[in-house]
Amino acid sequence: MAKPNGHEKKIAEMQEKGASVGADDGYLWVVSTKDRLMGGGDREAVSEKVEDKRIKIGVFQTATAKVSVSKGLTINLGNFESARVTVGLDLPCYVEETKEIEEVVNKMVEDRIQAEVLEIRGKDIRPGYEDKRQG
Repeated sequence: MAKPNGHEKKIAEMQEKGASVGADDGYLWVVSTKDRLMGGGDREAVSEKVEDKRIKIGVFQTATAKVSVSKGLTINLGNFESARVTVGLDLPCYVEETKEIEEVVNKMVEDRIQAEVLEIRGKDIRPGYEDKRQG
């Protein structure tokens, strides 16, 4: 096993502190996934400020279900070019709340696709596009 570097040591320290500080009412304090995955030259800079990178997460008390929503859209850019946007999200939840979570995840995926379309096409989105997708 490889020897942990300074960044990994800092994260381990914060996780230990977080476990004692944030283990209340079904929540824990952990270092965010984004900050754990930071690479390159920024790793040491991130590790120095790891306290600022903690997030409060809920801990599941029973086995979980998983709601998955994935949608895609191909956009004709003209001149025989097209762009494909695919967005997917898997979210753990309690079995009893799958229907409600599916609605939330669906909205999150739709919003992200819309943001990607706006980035690709700018404000030039087909008139009535949202109405057609809703119907």
